[in-house]
Order: sequence, then structure tokens, then C-alpha cells
Amino acid sequence: MDVRNRSTNLTDKLTTHYESGKKKSRLIPSVGFLNRCAPLWYIVVIMGVAYWGISDALPSIYGKRSVLLLNINTCLCYVIFIEVMVNWMCIHLVDSSYKPHIHGTKQTEDNDSDAKVTIDVSPSSTDNGRQSKFNYKIYVASGVSKTDGSVQRTAYPYWSWVPCLICQKLRPPRCHHCTLCGICVLKRDHHCYFARACVGINNQRHFTVFLFWALFGTVYSSCHMVLYFFGEVLPVIKYIDIVPPIAFVRALFGYQDFVISFLMLLAWGLLAFTLLTWEHFKDMIFLINKSTTSFEHMNEIRITDSRTLQDKLYSVFGHYWVLNFFVPVHMFFKPIEDPLYWPSIKL
Repeated sequence: MDVRNRSTNLTDKLTTHYESGKKKSRLIPSVGFLNRCAPLWYIVVIMGVAYWGISDALPSIYGKRSVLLLNINTCLCYVIFIEVMVNWMCIHLVDSSYKPHIHGTKQTEDNDSDAKVTIDVSPSSTDNGRQSKFNYKIYVASGVSKTDGSVQRTAYPYWSWVPCLICQKLRPPRCHHCTLCGICVLKRDHHCYFARACVGINNQRHFTVFLFWALFGTVYSSCHMVLYFFGEVLPVIKYIDIVPPIAFVRALFGYQDFVISFLMLLAWGLLAFTLLTWEHFKDMIFLINKSTTSFEHMNEIRITDSRTLQDKLYSVFGHYWVLNFFVPVHMFFKPIEDPLYWPSIKL
């Protein structure tokens, strides 16, 4: 059989296997559902909080005190909203997928060394069934069993070029295939459900800036939410209305206004986003400083980057990295990084 036809048949079988698995598994549909609904939840909360803050909360808090303070805070709200929305869209639109015709392919002269990275690829020692973190291997789908239809996987050293059966190409180290996006992503960190895109080599800067402004915005909004709540909301509600489902049921029977139930929903959503953005922003700062990814950190793959902190920032944001926190400059200042061979990384 022709090798190309064989590869195509394996790809079709693997795709069929995944599609049938989605129908049988409860986990995969829930992930797909989250991937579809998380952006909607984000839009409702961000638009609701922005509208509530600019049209009601800020005039209520600052209107009687100072027109200047009202105008300053209103402008600040617009800036935060624009920065968050622009970077959120950039996470989705800026492409981090691996394209061999653009990024290049594996060099044939590197047959003895898959990447210019120091790594021991000898058989890994095991401890209670776990692999040594210094000899970590990645298991890649290589076919589908003819007997039970299960996916067959082959082990490769983590820091090596591995085949992607779905995309039908070799992918470089730190490049992983995302089943939700359907692409191989360079320096894949994780899949962001709120943006419906994977965070990788080119849009990590936008994800970081998005987290920065989202954290600033949620903390800023939470402070004003508390002031508005004690001044305007608490005097006209029952304490049980703090729980959104109860407030909604009471509104159905005419005991409360629907605006109050929606405001309680926004307040809890704002609190959730505050905690979520703080956790992710803290993690992203740690990952940038260590030049690692979420996948490598979770799987205890220890790496060492010989570059300075400034060079590590350049590897994510490009030159003039501070500009990224004000305007998108990904088209002008590319990440100073080799996404194929990682010459500054050691394991």
C-alpha cells in the first residue's frame, strides 16, 4: 500500500475514533459545551458590568461629589473595557499554529540530535509507575487498533520532533495538537475557553495583557460594586436576595425587581472573574519568568533558560514590550524566540 494512502487511512480512522468517542464520553461533550458557553458568559459579565458601572454606579457614587472625579472614572472604565476586549479578540485572532512552509521543518542534518537542547533520552527510570521528570516522554497517537478500536500511542522523548497523525506532519518540541482548535500550536500553553483559542507562541502576549487589564478591571469594579451595594442596593433588598436564584424566583412572584436579580448575578460573576484572573495572571508571570509552559509545569518537566529576565520578556512580547500593555504591536515586534529548536533552553 502506498505510504501516503496509508497515512490518510490512519488519519480517517483516528478522526472517526475521536468522533465516536465524543458521542460515548461524558467528558468530551462537557468540554465542548464549555468551549461554546464560556465566551458567552464572559461577554454577558463584561458588558453587564461595564454598562452598570458607566450608566448607574459611577454617577451614583461620584455624581454628587465631583464632576471631575466622575469624568476621570468614566474615562478609566472605557480604557479598561477597550483594552480587555481588544486583547481578548487578539487571543482568538492571532495565529500560533505551526506552519512548516513559514516556520520551517526539521533539519535533516540534525538526525542525531532532534533539537539543540541538552536532554538525556535514555530509557526513563520509574518510581511507583511514574517517569523521571528528567527523562519525560510524550505519548503520541500513531494509529487505531483493528481489534478494539482503541488509539495506539507511541512514546517519544519530550524534546524531539514528533509526528501528528491528524495534521500529517512532524511538529517541533513544545508544539502540541489541540483537538478543540484542530491545529498544532507552537509552544502551546493551554486552551483558553473564554477566547476559544489556544495560548501559544504568538498570542501569549495578548493573554498576559488581557489578564493584566482584566484583573485591574475586576478589582476596580469590585471596589465600586461594594460602595454601590451598601449605598443603593442593600437598603431595598432582603438578605436572601444576595443569592441570584432566590432573587430571580422572588422577582418572578413580584417580591423583587428583576434588575436586582440580574445585578446579583453580575456581582457573583465579577467575584468569580476576579479570583480567576488573579490565579491565571499569577501563574503566567511565573511561567514567563521560568520560560516554561503550563503543560511542562504540571508534568514537572524542569527546564533552565540561560537568558536574562529582559530577554525572557522579549521572547514573549518582542522589543519594546511595555507597548503591548497599551496597544497591540504583534505585527511590528515579533517574539524574539526560536520556536523550533529553543537554543537557550536546557533540561
